[in-house]
Amino acid sequence: MQKVIPMRNAGLDVIRSSAIVLVLVCHGIGFFFPPHFDVLGTMYVTGYMGVELFFVLSGFLIGKIIVNDIAGNPRWSSLAEFYFRRWMRTLPLYYILFLLLCILSGKFPATGLVFVQNFTEEHLNVFPVSWSLSIEEWFYLLMPLAVLLSVKYVKWNKTALFFIVSALFVLIPTAYKFAVAAQHSPAWDFGVRKQIFLRLDSIAIGVIAAGIQCYCGSFYEKIAKSNLALAAGVCGLSYLGAYYVYTRIVDHAMDASLFGRTLLFPAVSLFIAILLIRTERSERLKRWMERTKTSGLVRYVSVTSYSVYLIHFTVYSYANAIANAERSLFGSFFLWIGSTTLVYCLAHVMYTYIESPILKWRDSLTRNRRAIAKEASTGA
Repeated sequence: MQKVIPMRNAGLDVIRSSAIVLVLVCHGIGFFFPPHFDVLGTMYVTGYMGVELFFVLSGFLIGKIIVNDIAGNPRWSSLAEFYFRRWMRTLPLYYILFLLLCILSGKFPATGLVFVQNFTEEHLNVFPVSWSLSIEEWFYLLMPLAVLLSVKYVKWNKTALFFIVSALFVLIPTAYKFAVAAQHSPAWDFGVRKQIFLRLDSIAIGVIAAGIQCYCGSFYEKIAKSNLALAAGVCGLSYLGAYYVYTRIVDHAMDASLFGRTLLFPAVSLFIAILLIRTERSERLKRWMERTKTSGLVRYVSVTSYSVYLIHFTVYSYANAIANAERSLFGSFFLWIGSTTLVYCLAHVMYTYIESPILKWRDSLTRNRRAIAKEASTGA
């Protein structure tokens, strides 16, 4: 029997690859180049944009699953399978690395076990990049549950309920950001950007994009083919995601910006969602990648991005700590390249021997369960 290899979407691989490259640039210049340049503004722009791409893409991908497997089949068993598949995707590698870093640091913040380390800045020091994963894990827990409860127990149109719940996951965190900014005047980075229940809106916007694709196909296609939408996405990201963030960070004005601590996040996510829709449907991009033979490289960077994201900060940190502090610009660049090469070697091992086997086992198990359920329902 010939093995069937699932088709990957080239545009979504480009989005994911761009996200991890931006994160690597952020932390690369942050660790290795401060002796030579003022990197603060560039570091925040690349890091912020990279994580926002991940958030919206994650929402888009799980949004389609929520539509098909939960809103379309509102059973508790569907929710349990969603949780199982999501957590087998994200938790095993996270917990392995979390425990390893606890051993290396001699610290054990138990908050990291249940993804509430974002509430205490000191607890994030053991596994700094885990802040974004905490936001995603809480979203994975809450959003599908909210959709299931609404569709299962509220006697309204399922499509309307899906969009209402999704919109609430944008509106409530946004309103909460305004309340927090008014009462506590938090710092932009740790006080807002890294707080779990203030950031669910960015992922929810990706879910809404998936809902538009599933429920409003013609409108989705119009966005995908609209040059005006493309221009709006590019201009919006260029101004808000790059220029606005860069200038406010360099001027040390972001912590005092009401807009920057509130509406900036959903606005940037909206522009990313527009570009994601355009990229996901781009046949021109797919043909260009095939012609230039870059599709394999982009796919590899995409599939290893989770391992790379989890391991790169630690590798960069140790490499910077043991390197000569008086190194030249060339030395810093060489150290960055060498550290990134090591990151990908380690990520390749983790993906090959941890991630991939677990995902295959997960897929095999859930396929078997679905086959058994289908046979029971059809009497086969």
